[in-house]
Amino acid sequence: MLSPETYLRLETYFRELDHSIRLALANSLSPKDVAMAVLALADDAAQAHQLSATQISHLLECARVALTPLQITRAFARAGTQITRLRRDGETYFTLMTKGRLAIEYLIPQGPIEIVRIEAGRPRTGRRQLEQVLAPIAGLVRVCDPYYGVRSLDSLALIPAPCNVRFLTAITSEKATSLAGPIADFKRERPIIEMRILPPPISIHDRYILTSDTLLILGHGIKDIGSKDSFIVVVSSAYALDLISHTESSFDQNWSKATPL
Repeated sequence: MLSPETYLRLETYFRELDHSIRLALANSLSPKDVAMAVLALADDAAQAHQLSATQISHLLECARVALTPLQITRAFARAGTQITRLRRDGETYFTLMTKGRLAIEYLIPQGPIEIVRIEAGRPRTGRRQLEQVLAPIAGLVRVCDPYYGVRSLDSLALIPAPCNVRFLTAITSEKATSLAGPIADFKRERPIIEMRILPPPISIHDRYILTSDTLLILGHGIKDIGSKDSFIVVVSSAYALDLISHTESSFDQNWSKATPL
């Protein structure tokens, strides 16, 4: 049972939660992962090992993220061995297990560099992983990928809708007639995503997604993510501010030379 002092400390902690984590929680599509992330954060911040669904919901509210106790209880019904349950005084309390902690690491960055492994032959899982990595980002987003196609649009759609996106590319193996309709439909639904193509002989080779404070280095193009073994390396500005600044400058130079797609 949490002491009043510990619970007050947790309320303050969640009200002052890091902005990137707050965004990740708010944008996550998995209530189960969000609730388990609260268990992890509470454990780290105050060694609060057990929380009820009502307490989890309240702490999320302190972070301005909405999830009801009923949603949490239903989500935890699918958590299996990722959590354990203890019934006390008519209330169920949940504890996060190691398996659960591993499942929500994408929501709680552990350092200036993170590496996400993408397995070959699992494109749906790969896109899900990409979506999870993209969930916390905000503001202006620069996306560089030399090759594009219809499936590039599926990956660009994973970027949170409020973001202003610039997609820079160069080459496609798909027919212009096959691309025209899907691109027009995509622009109609996501008008603040701007796409440009570099004319030859200018070329680009790097694949990355860049925000003001994070660089995501892609081992494989967003068009075919999950078709081969690859990695997404997430680099924080706290670790590589000069690299992020240089990459931003290089992107903007090429962007000024590119034409609308």
